[in-house]
Order: sequence, then structure tokens, then C-alpha cells
Amino acid sequence: MAGATESLLTPFERVQTLLQSNAYHGKFRNTIEAVKTVSNHGFLEFYRGFHVILFRNAFSNILFFSLRDPFKYAILDKFPTKCERTSYNLFSDFVSGSVLGASLSTLFFPVNVVKTKIQADMGKKYDHFFNVLKDVWIERDHSLKEVYRGAQLNFIRSLLAWGITNATFEYMRKWFT
Repeated sequence: MAGATESLLTPFERVQTLLQSNAYHGKFRNTIEAVKTVSNHGFLEFYRGFHVILFRNAFSNILFFSLRDPFKYAILDKFPTKCERTSYNLFSDFVSGSVLGASLSTLFFPVNVVKTKIQADMGKKYDHFFNVLKDVWIERDHSLKEVYRGAQLNFIRSLLAWGITNATFEYMRKWFT
């Protein structure tokens, strides 16, 4: 449900992608202009790439939430004493969230590349995921290494983002219960 709910925010990713796209670099001075331009093409244009985001979020969240606790307890087992001290739990929540989240983000990186390519088009015929993946594969010289170009930076960003998010979530959950 977390992944599906997050995919409802597709319009924000869509506008962000357009603002970052070289094709529209000189066309938008701000976010409002980008939103107006997208809305001129119809409401569904905001949700271009929704199915890709839904797929990415659903499967990565299923894996994350399924593996998070086993990963955390594997880390806690490395400590000499199994205590419930907040610092050990906070550390293990951060490490398990960061490593697991960054690994999954890297695994799904090609899906993000396809999503960005789909969302960078405006007003064109909406193409199927696998057709766009094939185009990316050809554009990047039939190289898996090139498909993963930029994944290193994404991995580092994800380490921090997922670690902080997971540790904060677990801390707040314990605080409220």
C-alpha cells in the first residue's frame, strides 16, 4: 500500500522530470509554467509514467518491508550483547534501512531510467514500458553498464535517504507506542 499510495504523487515526479529535462530547458521559467503546459495537454498527461512508478514502488516496498527486520536482526546479532538500548536500535535501523534501501534502489535503477524517459516526453504518443526500455538499451549502446550510468550517485543518495527515513520511522513508531 505504501508504494501504491506514493505513486499517486506521480504529477510531482512528472513536473520535476520536465523541469530537469534538456528538451524543455529554456521553455519553463518556474514550476507554475511547467504545470500549466502539462495541463494544456490534458489531466492524464500529469500521470504519464504512473504504471512504471506503481511497479517500481510496489515491488521495491514489498522487498524492503519483507527484508527490513531480518536485515536489522542480523546487524544486532553482531553486537556482543543483545540489549534494547536506543542507540543500538537506532544504529541498526539506520544501517539496515540505508543498505537495504540503497540496494533496492540500485536494483530498480533501470526502471527509473525508463520512467524518466517516458516522463520527459510531452504530448507524444504514450509508449509501452518495454518499448522504451528497448530504446534506452539501444541509445546506451546495448550495455548494461551504460543503463546503470548514474547509479553510483543514486546509491549514495539512497544510503542517506533510506537510512534516515527508516531510523526516524522506527524511532517515532516506538515513541508513539
